[in-house]
Amino acid sequence: MGLEKAIRYLREGNLAEGRVLLEELLKKDPENFTVLYNLGMCYSELGVIDKSIELLEKAIHIEPLDVNANTALGVSYSRTGDYKKSEGRFRVALEIEPDDFYSLRNLAAVLGNQGKHDEAIHCFERANDVNPDQPEVLYGMALSLRQSGNKERAEQILRKLADENQNTQISELARRELSEMAMEGYASKGPRMDSVMYMVSALQKFDKMDIEEVKRITFEIGLLGRNGLDINNPEKRYTLKSMKGEFTGLNLLCHMYVGFKIIDSTVDIGVDMENEYKSALAIHRREPE
Repeated sequence: MGLEKAIRYLREGNLAEGRVLLEELLKKDPENFTVLYNLGMCYSELGVIDKSIELLEKAIHIEPLDVNANTALGVSYSRTGDYKKSEGRFRVALEIEPDDFYSLRNLAAVLGNQGKHDEAIHCFERANDVNPDQPEVLYGMALSLRQSGNKERAEQILRKLADENQNTQISELARRELSEMAMEGYASKGPRMDSVMYMVSALQKFDKMDIEEVKRITFEIGLLGRNGLDINNPEKRYTLKSMKGEFTGLNLLCHMYVGFKIIDSTVDIGVDMENEYKSALAIHRREPE
């Protein structure tokens, strides 16, 4: 009865009450696998990782072929940053149950954290075969694909996540990743005249505004950019509360760059547009009054 109540507490997210009950049960029965496993999981969620590892190691000593206990221990090791031991536990779990979704997903993540992106992609794909279209799996796969150089496939997955998971953390992360990739692509193409002309337009507008108005526009674009600005798609349009009209992502990026040059030139917005800015400034200064 006490064990059932403790597990119910854990499932409800009441970790403190669950821990107290499980500690009492462990004193009465120190070799109880179920108590050791659940208490180890509880401590892991509470952030008491050393205690979690101690309890889960004891649980595995009792039941070495338990998939869940091996996976839980792998998660605890990963939370300490010991990815080697974490990887080892997940591999043991997968030897026992090759299609265990949680072991595959977590192994893929720790492989990615170690820079083993080709292996990570393989594990993410296996996890996706077992349990298709889980956003966390697809996002992790996209990150490893990007790091391995397959940016086209990474972008396809990230766009799917951004479009199909609106107003979620995964959607926001996907948009940020797309924005970073777009910035990288921009930087690799060298100076662009379309950016120069957008900056000339921004300089003209901002010259007629006071600093507070420039801040409002710049900061609004910055907030919008946190969800990702598509700077490579001229068909995609954005609107602002602080500035009338419809704008491409690249146009807004150029306005933000110029705005921060006026407000605080030391701010790094994540993309080098200095050459375009210098050209735009030279054109703007040559314009007749």
